[in-house]
Amino acid sequence: MPPEDEYRKQSEAVAAADRNDPDLLAWLDAALADYLADEDEDIVQAALTNEH
Repeated sequence: MPPEDEYRKQSEAVAAADRNDPDLLAWLDAALADYLADEDEDIVQAALTNEH
């Protein structure tokens, strides 16, 4: 199996787990928001409010 297929399967499994338990990856969402806050506050605000 090509590596791309394996990566796709893994990310689909993680996405499914996150949909079943939204708090599962909350720490990752918080870490990403913290990182982006250092980069550009407007990006974080848009991401958190789902405004594009």
